[in-house]
Amino acid sequence: MITLREAIKKAEAWRESKVVSIRDCGDRWVFNFEHEEQGTWDSRIPDFAKEVLASVGYPEPVFSFKEDGHCEFFFVDENLDLLSKGKDVALPKEEP
Repeated sequence: MITLREAIKKAEAWRESKVVSIRDCGDRWVFNFEHEEQGTWDSRIPDFAKEVLASVGYPEPVFSFKEDGHCEFFFVDENLDLLSKGKDVALPKEEP
């Protein structure tokens, strides 16, 4: 098992961008990265999906698997059930 802090470091190196929000989805985390604001959203899109979709600077958001920390892109519309059951996680405080 990998710690959240280790997974963040690995994902940031893989994406070459800073993680700005996290969602815990059981056996994996969903990481959103720094991005430019994307304007208005369709009101039917749930808030959690807006955050994931907002990483459009990169076409797909990223799963980071807790078992080994490997990262992979995924499509939000194929994972709405998993994402809706997830819980938002506070970013760990940066170490000095």
